[in-house]
Amino acid sequence: LPELIQSRQRGERRLRIWSAGCCTGEEPYSIAILLHKMIPTLSDWRITILATDINPRFLQKATEGIYRNWSFRGTPEWVKEQYFKPTPDDHFEVVPHIKQMVTFSYLNLIEDAYPSILNNTHTLDVIFCRNVLMYFASETIQTIIRRCHRSLVNGGWFIVSSSETPLLMQSKFVSVSFPGAILHQKDESQFGLEENLSTISPFVEVNVLQTPPASNTVTDNLYPSEPQAAIPLDFQSAPAELAAEELSPEMAGAESTEQLAPQPVSPYEMALALYEQGNYAAVAEELEELFAPDHRLDPGSLPPEEKTMLLLTRAYANQGQLVKAEAWCRKAIAVNKLNPIYRYLLATILQEQGELDQAVKSLKHALYLNRDFVLAHFAMGNLTRQQGRFAESNKHFDNALTLLQKWYPEMILPESEGLMAGRLKELITLLRT
Repeated sequence: LPELIQSRQRGERRLRIWSAGCCTGEEPYSIAILLHKMIPTLSDWRITILATDINPRFLQKATEGIYRNWSFRGTPEWVKEQYFKPTPDDHFEVVPHIKQMVTFSYLNLIEDAYPSILNNTHTLDVIFCRNVLMYFASETIQTIIRRCHRSLVNGGWFIVSSSETPLLMQSKFVSVSFPGAILHQKDESQFGLEENLSTISPFVEVNVLQTPPASNTVTDNLYPSEPQAAIPLDFQSAPAELAAEELSPEMAGAESTEQLAPQPVSPYEMALALYEQGNYAAVAEELEELFAPDHRLDPGSLPPEEKTMLLLTRAYANQGQLVKAEAWCRKAIAVNKLNPIYRYLLATILQEQGELDQAVKSLKHALYLNRDFVLAHFAMGNLTRQQGRFAESNKHFDNALTLLQKWYPEMILPESEGLMAGRLKELITLLRT
């Protein structure tokens, strides 16, 4: 932490820490106390301490922040004296300014989406996942490790217990020895662009949701009037009979029984595949080049401008480069002022920058463009809850719950980065006061 804090003193003063599997909250509160003691000018910083668990009962106890003497075994006396206040029943409660530093939330490490702007599991500096991995099967463990790797900024740290360290031997993390512990660091320089490209299939499969509401011309490919199954589209060869119909009579015949040659992957498709792998720096490098003045790629192979800007925005946001992310998002808005997704994404970036009022304004604009935008209602509920406007927060949560009734629980919500409708419904129910 000292090195990390020092490196941020001269630039953007922000720290993002995730306690995954936080149980009843001792770990995240300890982190908050440590940061409070290490950073005298804490009010000048934007500190995020996210604490998640799968057990709602544990989360309720963690939110209350009340502990018995047993929780303080081995803890210096000054911790209890400075950061806790005694309760009438001889327990000890975390003081308010430390409580406010921690955000508790439900998250299932197996089923839920992360990294994601939606649940704040992106661009993290440190992830604590101690005594958690040991409870999962081997294949599940490796999936969790890969997703946590993607959730960290380059140079970020992944912390597990000493008994879990061998589970990371085949991962992309670099092990670093500290006095009394081995920590694991994300270092993208160890894995070059060529290695990432070698794992990309020559074809990219895309899932889309079909049948939008006929009356909605603003978001005519985003929100179905009723739940539909996801239909896979791919860029593989056309069937032989279709190819024969499009050939001239002279060319048809023997040739018609052969498949068309595979089409090369476009720069956008390549960038999208890199994005799915979590290589956000490579995505930005690939797509920025498309907008360079001296770019000489065949114009016919360029992707539509808006979706390229949107992917660039996400790539920079997931690296924590919020200024660049905001700039590209605003460029996309300038191209199409009527797309609510850009306003929603801008709101998430502004929220990360601490501009809560501007974030609310952007979300209101998104809902003006599409009043059925589920994630915008959810984001507005979170923002207003953070501002202490609980009646308004509950109103937006209720709107989101009403809209979610149109979706099958297992369906993936658009722009949610993999969040299922049923899971969002559970999350809102837990958050609603």
